[in-house]
Amino acid sequence: MVQNQAGKTLLEKAICDPESVVGSPTELLKDNRFSTDEKRKLLESWRQDATALMEAENENMEATKKPTNVVALMEKINKALAELKRSNT
Repeated sequence: MVQNQAGKTLLEKAICDPESVVGSPTELLKDNRFSTDEKRKLLESWRQDATALMEAENENMEATKKPTNVVALMEKINKALAELKRSNT
């Protein structure tokens, strides 16, 4: 398990801020630093964060980070999850 200076594993850091570690859901699928299970866990966490952002926007709450397009991000996450599922069956 790879750890950074702050003692967090790469997976923990990616779950906290996926874009800074892997860039995009598509890039995550190509990243050999993560196992298939870790990729799935990261994508599920990313999807939960995106869902929370969409709910905050719907309630006119200010999000701490605003992606350019949450709906497009959700589509990429769902596509990546589907690709992972296909590759494991």
